[in-house]
Amino acid sequence: MTPSSTSSSEISAGGAPQPPRTFAGGFLSRVVLFFAIVLVISLGVSRGAGLAYRPRPLAPSRDLIASCDHFVALFGNSQFEAAIDSQGLAATLEKPTASVRAQMFTGGGWHALHYYMLALLARDGLRRNRDAVVIEVSPTSLNDADQRPVNVRPEVARQVAGVPGIPVEMQLDVLFGALSPLYRYRLSLRAAVGTALVAPLNRSTSVLEALGLVGVPQLVPQFSVVTAPGRNFVIQDVLGDRSAFRRVAREKAAESLGRMRIGGFKMAALELAVRALREREIAVVLVVTPTAGWFEDLVPKGSSVVIRNRLGQLAKSTGATLLFRWPDALHDDSRFWDGHHMLATATQGFTDELARQLRQVLSW
Repeated sequence: MTPSSTSSSEISAGGAPQPPRTFAGGFLSRVVLFFAIVLVISLGVSRGAGLAYRPRPLAPSRDLIASCDHFVALFGNSQFEAAIDSQGLAATLEKPTASVRAQMFTGGGWHALHYYMLALLARDGLRRNRDAVVIEVSPTSLNDADQRPVNVRPEVARQVAGVPGIPVEMQLDVLFGALSPLYRYRLSLRAAVGTALVAPLNRSTSVLEALGLVGVPQLVPQFSVVTAPGRNFVIQDVLGDRSAFRRVAREKAAESLGRMRIGGFKMAALELAVRALREREIAVVLVVTPTAGWFEDLVPKGSSVVIRNRLGQLAKSTGATLLFRWPDALHDDSRFWDGHHMLATATQGFTDELARQLRQVLSW
């Protein structure tokens, strides 16, 4: 007898052949469950890291604001932080009949998207017709071609991600950062871990060299940058060959400013920030921080014209103030480390001049 080509497992009770059983549905459900578990664990670990990490405040506390007659918030990047002594500025603006406090909110490489975030976080706490926000508006902070990582707090991520013209990759950066604190604070956490590892690694260098796991460095760096204690974005000193440092800084500036694009999503973010504050009748002052003459010359003339026109239009339409004219002495190259980050000895001079001009435009 020739055996049947259909196995008994493929024949139903009625004798009709049935298709072979597959496990596609079961496999798919297992895959979905696996990735769901991985996602939950990842978000859980990220949330835990975010809770353990204590980020610096990005808005003034209500107690600090309430402790004075007028409060000044300063939004900017590293060159703004290096240029202004916030406590000295407040002291200079103070009057016998009106106390003034100031606080700076800045970051390395921060730009207009960050300033929009800061405006959204601070606007509800600031008081109408009593407080002011000073915003840095240098070409570097408005350059659409320089797309650095964005560190945006979850409570304002939707608004920041919705800035007109913002690139998709930056939208994803903002939104994923809102979900994952570990991702949002990745640069800060990496820096903290790296700093903690430096000392034990240095102590183990000789042992690692003896085991042949690491080699002796063949090249000694020409220079190293020392930042001010507690101010990670302010240069305190440059050790080694300072001429090499300046040469490298000039090359980087030329490369960055040479591919400048102005008038897109970062300008839109700045406009949204100013309007959000002015809607609450909070005084806004836009400040073009002075830089060395050679640094200014690297900014394409067309970009300079667009920036000045757009900022002028923004100030006129919102009632904000634009400050960009400074004494020639404040542009001297000897006042800067690298053409745009001021020396500590230059900070007081600019702070005094900024306070003088602020006194003329703030109706306090």
